[in-house]
Amino acid sequence: MNNHCCLKCHHKFKKRINNDIKLFDNYNNLILDKIQEKNVDKIYFLFIYLKINKRKYLFKLKYDYPLSPPKILIKIDNLYVDYYQHIFKLYTFYNNKINIDDVACPCCFNLLCNYNLTYKLIHFVDEILNYNDLIIRLNNKYIGLLLLNKKNNLNDNINNYIIEYL
Repeated sequence: MNNHCCLKCHHKFKKRINNDIKLFDNYNNLILDKIQEKNVDKIYFLFIYLKINKRKYLFKLKYDYPLSPPKILIKIDNLYVDYYQHIFKLYTFYNNKINIDDVACPCCFNLLCNYNLTYKLIHFVDEILNYNDLIIRLNNKYIGLLLLNKKNNLNDNINNYIIEYL
């Protein structure tokens, strides 16, 4: 590949990223922390550090974005881990504890697995916000059922009504 093509591709990549980042301005719960360019094993990456609802995320974009999807990491205990693996672990935990048949598996039904070129970074932010809400709802249901089982001095009709609500 000649140098002119690389510069042209790099310019398109940067233009797409800048357009994607402009969409972040519409979100109150999103802070763009920093953007870093890195070469890792001779592969160009752009690292975008975000705070979404006070949690830290890293969007790792290869030079060929949007032809390849971003890798999304979440910071947990001062370590960045794969976001989708983290969500799947939480989903598996709750699935083993409570009935969540009405929840689609986040491993199979996410933007990364069904990626297409039209997705922008903001679509992934929306998905993160939706999964965060889902995890909060599952956690509330789990805690509610724990409390219900601990204080199980209610009649079965009331228990069933509460379980339906949760």
